[in-house]
Amino acid sequence: MWSHQGVTHYVNLIPTNNPENPYEVEFRHNANGDVNGRIGDGLVAFKLDNLPDTEGETVKLKLKWKAFNSDKSVEFDYRTRAATPATSAVAAERSVIPLQ
Repeated sequence: MWSHQGVTHYVNLIPTNNPENPYEVEFRHNANGDVNGRIGDGLVAFKLDNLPDTEGETVKLKLKWKAFNSDKSVEFDYRTRAATPATSAVAAERSVIPLQ
């Protein structure tokens, strides 16, 4: 949903703390009461570095979220990125926009 001007929406990706699946996370969206406006798709990205290292193995990453009328989930193939010997100059210089 596209926000009315001046209403801050918060989005978070949190671990579910499922002892049977450490690669299970939940997407949460707090619209701060902003329930009017135009509904549309959006894109958001989160760092996953707090998830356990997959040690080179591909695992199923389960993403859960609450849709308007039901709970939803989807699974993705996930593998921790291999460490690089030096910091990438591009990554070191990219802009970071702090979101709430």
